[in-house]
Amino acid sequence: MLKNRRGFTLAESIAAVITIGILSAMMYSIFLGAWINFETEITRIDLAQEASRIFSVIEEDVMESLSLATNAGDLTVTFPAPLLQDPTNPASPPIFAGGPLGVGNFPETQIDYQFVVQPGTSNLALTRVGGTTGINTLLSTRVDPITNFILENNPAFATGRILTVNLALSAQVFRQVVLYQQSKEIVARNR
Repeated sequence: MLKNRRGFTLAESIAAVITIGILSAMMYSIFLGAWINFETEITRIDLAQEASRIFSVIEEDVMESLSLATNAGDLTVTFPAPLLQDPTNPASPPIFAGGPLGVGNFPETQIDYQFVVQPGTSNLALTRVGGTTGINTLLSTRVDPITNFILENNPAFATGRILTVNLALSAQVFRQVVLYQQSKEIVARNR
């Protein structure tokens, strides 16, 4: 009577549990690897967009600058104070002479791009500091220490200078450092 009963033996049950455990571990490692890769690429895209935004701010300032200077890694941008005349009355005083802050068309006469060490990390903060108004704009807190400004004279430009910005941004994803690097040469055109 007991001979005809069908069922699983203990050995078959243990083999099934072990097989399910091995397959679950394989699926978990595949899922985790794909998730890490996805988060890494999303972070890399975020860093690229942040670098593009930083470059557009620096490029706008440098292209409108009167002069550029670097000091201990920081960048100083000086702006011109154009004196525009009223086209209907050439004898009139300049329209923007003095402007709202006394510096012509630009709200600042000088802007400094400064690197500030972030407490507790190896990253730097890149800050745009207005010399006249004192307005500080934080551009990024994920600047890697290899970021720098290189100012060079170029014989191809009679009066111009070229600013090379080597920007590196970094972030951590799952204890891995994601690094985005980009270099750009910017020529000041108001020289």
